[in-house]
Amino acid sequence: GLAGGTHGTNVSEIVHEMAPGAALRLAKIGSETQLSQAVNDMIAAGTNVIVHSVAWFNAAFYDGTGPLCAITASAEAAGIQWVNAAGNYRTGHYLATFTDSNSDLRHEFATNQNYNTVSLVGGSSFTLLLNWDAYPTTTQDYDLYLYNGNPDSGGTVVASSTNKQTTQGGGKRYSYPDEEIVGYVPPLSGTYYIVVRKKTSSVANLRFSLFSTGPALGIQTTASSIAQPADCSSALGVGATNLLDVPEGFSSEGPTTDGRAKPEISGPDGVRTTLTSGFYGTSGSAPHVGAAVALLRAQNPGMSMPQIR
Repeated sequence: GLAGGTHGTNVSEIVHEMAPGAALRLAKIGSETQLSQAVNDMIAAGTNVIVHSVAWFNAAFYDGTGPLCAITASAEAAGIQWVNAAGNYRTGHYLATFTDSNSDLRHEFATNQNYNTVSLVGGSSFTLLLNWDAYPTTTQDYDLYLYNGNPDSGGTVVASSTNKQTTQGGGKRYSYPDEEIVGYVPPLSGTYYIVVRKKTSSVANLRFSLFSTGPALGIQTTASSIAQPADCSSALGVGATNLLDVPEGFSSEGPTTDGRAKPEISGPDGVRTTLTSGFYGTSGSAPHVGAAVALLRAQNPGMSMPQIR
């Protein structure tokens, strides 16, 4: 789990409740490098299952590629089944091909509407993540803006991410196809407006995704809202169902952006632990599935990973 808080303790407790005989190896990670090292340590220790109740963003276009999928693949090659929370971003996601019929360089989220919306709570941190289908590096330059009102009638920019991906004009270039507004704290509650802009008319109209890590977006794409590394072919992606087996409305959906069916399975959330009366989210579902994998492997030592899946 990520460093700090009770999240990892809740995840571990669910695994122990499901598979009390399993030996647990716990790792705190806060970066991609630390995740890679933790996996190497797990491989060296002879681990059978990894449960990763964490969602990562903008390392790839959620299509099973990139450095995170290389890490999960290394675990699979060592005989470890990786089990990953799908994410809780079903209503906080948007996916489309950049469209600009009026040539004002702004994406049209709807006919004659060059913005998306999000309702923010004053004093509460908000993160918005944009990336586009041009990995691993790109010269296609998109920018991300957050306004405190309608950008066409008096709204002003309160946060932005405008890394320079283009080679034009000289100067230092940021080569990755992503922009991130991280930890913006609105002074007032209300509707805020999101604009995605391309730098020049010569920039290609590419597919792009937006993720809000908190509030729902006004215009949503519930499909393909699965985060990394649950999109990786070497990972079992896990969605969330409540205790009546009804899918949770926040649970991220597939398919992946390259069309593969994900998540492969779901597990329950909202169970009680010693730390909470209900541990919600796909983070609570993944350890149920991971523990079930451990029980299967204990009962059937000769079973292959494809058979377990």
